[in-house]
Amino acid sequence: CTLLYHCNLWGDGDAWSKWFGLMPPKKASKQGSAKNVGDPSPTSTIKSEISLTDVLSDVSPSNKSSSKKSSKKKAAEEAKRKAEARKAELKRQQEEAEQQLKETIALKEKILKCAMSAANANNGVIGAGFRHSAVISKDGGLICFGTSGRSQCDVPHPSVTAYRPYESVACGHLHTCAATIKGQLIFFGETCFGQCSPPELAVDVGVTALCAGYGHTCILD
Repeated sequence: CTLLYHCNLWGDGDAWSKWFGLMPPKKASKQGSAKNVGDPSPTSTIKSEISLTDVLSDVSPSNKSSSKKSSKKKAAEEAKRKAEARKAELKRQQEEAEQQLKETIALKEKILKCAMSAANANNGVIGAGFRHSAVISKDGGLICFGTSGRSQCDVPHPSVTAYRPYESVACGHLHTCAATIKGQLIFFGETCFGQCSPPELAVDVGVTALCAGYGHTCILD
């Protein structure tokens, strides 16, 4: 024992082998059984495998395909929503345009009635229609001007009235009526409603007043 102590054989493997041909037993580690630092633990291996599996699943072809399908579906739904919104907007604009047209036509008719009423009430000297007007000159001549698409400005030749002067005139929407001082009635223009087909009147019956509207004519004798 003294020899072993002085030679420190327990700590010198070579000396132990020299004397007995054997290696000394390894000292037990205080931290437990020795392990190689580079060897992964089972837990770390499982975690690595799970992490790798998750990554592979994220980039797998099936997930990519489902992602593309989802994107296409969302794009189709968005396109459909935009198309419906555009359709609703066009419908609203069309309704607004139709309403504006109705209001414009109503206002136009109202202005036309007021204009014809005011013009025809001016002692029968001036008449105004939709797009034409008529006046009686100082010498009794009848003058018409404006749009004459329905011949509403085509004053008959004076020979038709035996060169008698005109006394009153009225203009409707697309027709004109006038009366001479002898009560002879002259009508020309649109007559689809019979507005230019007056009843027979005696020559000696005077015409007190004339009034013309959209598709009718009134005579006060």
